[in-house]
Amino acid sequence: MAGFDQELVDLLLAEAGSITETVEDMKVVAVDAGADADARSEALLACAEQIARLADASEALGLSGLQQACGFLNGNVMAFAGLPRPLAEREYDLIAAWPERAIHYLQTLPNRKASHALVEGFSDPIWPSPLPTEEVHALVELLATPTFAIPEAMAVEPRPQEALPEHVSLALPGDVNPELLDSLLQELPSQTAELSAAIQRLAAGNGVLRDVEVAQRIAHTVKGAGNTVGVRGIANLTHHMEDILQAFSKHQTLPNRRLADTLLSAVDCLENMSEALVGLGDPPPQAQEVLQGILDWANQIDKQGLPKEDDVALPSTPKRPAMAASRLESVDHFATAEPSDTAEAAETVTAATGAQATVPMLRVPATLVDDLLRLVGESIILTGQVQERTHKALRQMRAVQSQHQVFQQLTADLEQLVEIRGIAPFRDQVAAKGDFDPLELEQYNELNTVTHRLLEASADSRALGQDIRDDLSALDDLLVTQGRLHRQSQEAVLRTRMVPVKTIVPRLQRSVRQTCRLTDKEVKFLVIGDETMMDSNLLADITDPLMHILRNAVDHGIEAPEQREARGKDPVGRIDLSFVREGSTIVVRCRDDGAGLDFAAIRRVAQERGFIAPDATPGEAELSQIILTSGFSTRSEATQTSGRGVGLDAVHSRLRELKGSFQIRSEAGRGCLMELRLPVTLIAVHALLVRVHEQRFAISSRGVEQVLYSGLGEIHRLGEKTVYRMGDDFYEMTSLEAMLHLSHDRRGAERQTPALMLVRDATGVVRAVLTQEVLDSRDLVVKPLGRYFPKLRGIVGATILGDGSVVPVLDLPELLSAPLSQLEGTARREIKSAPVATAQTRQRMALVVDDSLSARRALAQAVSDAGFEVRMARDGLEAVSMIEARQPDLLLVDLEMPRMNGLELTAHVRGREATRTLPVIMVTSRSTAKHRQEAEKVGVNFYMTKPFTDDELLENVELALRTGVRQIRA
Repeated sequence: MAGFDQELVDLLLAEAGSITETVEDMKVVAVDAGADADARSEALLACAEQIARLADASEALGLSGLQQACGFLNGNVMAFAGLPRPLAEREYDLIAAWPERAIHYLQTLPNRKASHALVEGFSDPIWPSPLPTEEVHALVELLATPTFAIPEAMAVEPRPQEALPEHVSLALPGDVNPELLDSLLQELPSQTAELSAAIQRLAAGNGVLRDVEVAQRIAHTVKGAGNTVGVRGIANLTHHMEDILQAFSKHQTLPNRRLADTLLSAVDCLENMSEALVGLGDPPPQAQEVLQGILDWANQIDKQGLPKEDDVALPSTPKRPAMAASRLESVDHFATAEPSDTAEAAETVTAATGAQATVPMLRVPATLVDDLLRLVGESIILTGQVQERTHKALRQMRAVQSQHQVFQQLTADLEQLVEIRGIAPFRDQVAAKGDFDPLELEQYNELNTVTHRLLEASADSRALGQDIRDDLSALDDLLVTQGRLHRQSQEAVLRTRMVPVKTIVPRLQRSVRQTCRLTDKEVKFLVIGDETMMDSNLLADITDPLMHILRNAVDHGIEAPEQREARGKDPVGRIDLSFVREGSTIVVRCRDDGAGLDFAAIRRVAQERGFIAPDATPGEAELSQIILTSGFSTRSEATQTSGRGVGLDAVHSRLRELKGSFQIRSEAGRGCLMELRLPVTLIAVHALLVRVHEQRFAISSRGVEQVLYSGLGEIHRLGEKTVYRMGDDFYEMTSLEAMLHLSHDRRGAERQTPALMLVRDATGVVRAVLTQEVLDSRDLVVKPLGRYFPKLRGIVGATILGDGSVVPVLDLPELLSAPLSQLEGTARREIKSAPVATAQTRQRMALVVDDSLSARRALAQAVSDAGFEVRMARDGLEAVSMIEARQPDLLLVDLEMPRMNGLELTAHVRGREATRTLPVIMVTSRSTAKHRQEAEKVGVNFYMTKPFTDDELLENVELALRTGVRQIRA
């Protein structure tokens, strides 16, 4: 049959199958005389509506015979729905038999026998409107000779030969459905990550057929979502990827290495697109080039078939810079497992993922979660205040009970005095009268009665006070339980902001792959513990520092392959990045098996540049901290990739802002370990409540390793330093009073022995901090100081205690880094007197000048990921003012811009003495020889045409900065 398309026929089959189910479900209400008439009518009308939908679809596909058959059935079923009686069994059987005949007809197209069967019984008079016999014969002819036509909207367009900019556009349509867009943005990151993992296994040479099937399934899903929402770039890229993967899945074979690398580049581009859609980056500038590579392969497969069998990827060590896919710690055997084992493990992981996916999910705005956290925090504070008032009431109640005991004793004494003083007068009266009262009632008067009543009231009051005390104790127990529930509620709300580490793994992998290409090194990158949950804001904050650390590990940690072989190492280096939660701390460790730190070079450069005295002999721990100093570098010249120590001060500073710590441990010839420790959250902290003079402070337990009484050790004065000695250990000591600029309280020191805390500072050194008194240890809710307060070193925030007082929350490691303003002034003077860092040792600045926002962002992302500080200008005039304010190290300019174009800007730069040698790279869509000649005349170093790859851009940037060469490529 001309134009036959099985996929479209399958759609009709699915619709006919749903009619079968509907007819079966309505049997009870359709033929039962006791069934509700309205329910029977509704069931028949629903069936008629489904038949009408099948008729419409048949008409759209050109199956006029099936459309007319559906019209006949639809009209009669609607007529049955209008009858006041139930259907007879034979009437129902006529309806029930038709859907199965329609399915058989569609499955055997074209088939005359099936066509006869489909209209069998249409002329039966039992129908409300039977079909005349001659019309039945005409209908059979239509059914037996269908003319299948694909609707224009569903027609498959021929595969394009050339990728155009509109093919990779991420622009959203104006009438986009917000709910569909939200669904796409929610599912796209996880889908692209799973697709990336499957393609990476194929590219690394240890993939199996199931990886092809998984990748095809995900590409199909993403393609459908992209088409539904209207994101052409994602839909087009995944459409052609799916066609390639479907071809290999159909022939049960694997793609060769070149194709696997192309697919890997496409997945990287797809992940960049995903990040751009969710607002984590800019659209990838190389998207058009990547799509062109996919189109070339797809067209080649369409015309020539699959690559030869001997080109199929086999498990082996790749010759290009490779990187293993990230793995869970529990499935690390993927790296070395046999294909069958890998497939089985992959099925296990997939099954587990599917099980997790069945959990119902609910999306809520981030602001609502923040409000919930705020309310839970307020509830915890109020509960603490109520508990504090309860404790105060208990203390008052105990005091009242003590007074009751005193009062009861006094009433007992009064009763005794009344009895003793009242006996003598009564005896004299009895002797005078000569009367005798055997009950001795004459000895009691009103005073005795009041005394007894007073004694009884005192006992009752004491019992009532005991009851109140018991009730207050029970209330205190309830408040303890309520506080525990509040903390559990807070933890539950915090978990809503938690995301797994694996959400940033693809970006880390791309960073490593890019650095490997730039340095011609081979690295196996493993991520352990990528299911560890972290606060989404915290995870976003540490992504850039982690990328910098990884670039340094590849660039200067891992040796070149020939050097590794000469040292007896595997030519493929290894970097392990692990995430683990230890209590309230997230620990991130980056370990490489490279050469380690060159301590001799660090010591030499530090002495040459005045970081340490010429005769100083610092240990390895101190030398490891020197490389965190701003401007320090052992390199003689800069490259595009980061150097170990170059820019690590920025990483260290960022971690300090996050209240984290950064430690470096190195072993010569065996590698380097960088350890980051970060708090899980700063909303609630465990703190020590201390007193200095009459002021209370809360000290975060971060860094506090031990609390001692100072009397356990000895305090000595060594030169200008005060040290605390305990056993054989010496600790440099300072006081909290000095760090907070408070005067020394001599009376307080005389009244009690001060407490001492051993604190590990940001450099890993343990120091002693003396405080006047430790009052308590408790969990506190930390509140920010607000936007009207300046940044105060060492103060995390404030908390409200149970009595309603507000106390600051201190961070001792940050205070110890520079506690005194005097020390800060000294540091500023030292910085001013230090030699100015050269452009090779400080972070370099690139100025991106382009009138297109998307182009500016794309260029800025590329050079920012390479370690540059980036500034952006909209045209040449704005760039001139920015250059006058601060001269950049590199200019990336567009050719055509308003007010001042790229040629005029370059001429201006070359005309000034201060900027005459400033490297200029022109990035434009103009590719004619005339434009290149004009650029060369004004002094452009490199002329690049769009589209371009990040690798090409960074290569030109490195050449321009290192040699200052000028190259206008033809």
